[in-house]
Amino acid sequence: MMNFNSINDKFQQLRSKLIQKLQKRSMKTIFESDILVIGLINRAFSLHNGLGMAHQTSNPYSFVVLYRAQMETLATINHIINKPNDVGKFLHGKRKGTENKITNILTLLDECEDKYPKIRGIYEDISEMAHPNSASHFLSTDRDGSAIRLRNNPTMSKKESERTREGLIEISEYVINDLDILVDKLIA
Repeated sequence: MMNFNSINDKFQQLRSKLIQKLQKRSMKTIFESDILVIGLINRAFSLHNGLGMAHQTSNPYSFVVLYRAQMETLATINHIINKPNDVGKFLHGKRKGTENKITNILTLLDECEDKYPKIRGIYEDISEMAHPNSASHFLSTDRDGSAIRLRNNPTMSKKESERTREGLIEISEYVINDLDILVDKLIA
């Protein structure tokens, strides 16, 4: 398993690979697929760094929201790998007078289920914590024997911190691997 810094290095290598492929083109036109791939790489890298900061500061609320966003990024990347003709839908959405309807995120997650088993269930669990639901409220409590006490500043326990670190590394590895596939598939 990689560590946080090696994942940052992998993101930089992916950016370099993309730039090299773009520079090798005989025509210097920028295509919609280029813009989408650049946006997905930058989004994934930024989310990865945000997840790292949320982990370092032991901020469970930020962590679950950013983890959820990274799962959505992974599902989007997988969809585009399998359906490259949908680039315009994900680049424009309903803007600029288009009638592109972006596929529901739950459908995108279901499309990933063969490659990433249990992704939908994990996403649903994290969504419960990302929204102001009961799971979210319990991020602000601790058990002290049989009593529950409130925390003024919710932090992760040592066990939660280790689990979130492993999740951060795992999701980032998946995203990098799939972005690499996407770069090879869409950038000529």
